[in-house]
Amino acid sequence: MKKFNFLLAVSLFLFISMMGCKKDEPTPCELLEGNWQCESWREDGEEQLGSLAYISYSEVDFDKLAGDKGDFDWTANYTDGTSEVFTGKYEVNATCSEITLTVTGYDVIELEFEISNDELTLDGPGVDWNFKRD
Repeated sequence: MKKFNFLLAVSLFLFISMMGCKKDEPTPCELLEGNWQCESWREDGEEQLGSLAYISYSEVDFDKLAGDKGDFDWTANYTDGTSEVFTGKYEVNATCSEITLTVTGYDVIELEFEISNDELTLDGPGVDWNFKRD
């Protein structure tokens, strides 16, 4: 009986230890962190990204969140050969479905976001941006 109790105790200890080691799935907010390459940039239904459009390439890099806030850099290369880098802060809501971008020197942009299979969609009034994890 002592041997059975000992084996039961060891088994229970190992089971609890293994349960404690399980890594939690990242939240959509945590999945937002990282570099994203723009696949589609629509404004008022018109595609703005591509060789025949205004923007030739764009990517955004969301730094690691500190709570619900973080920094970002957004690069846009234009078909006329010029480029810009926009910097600022981002903030996510408690349900990880909305993001507020505060772009240095520009207006605040409030968007809904969704991440699925390494694809990020940002939607807002008049804009629809789609990204793929870089």
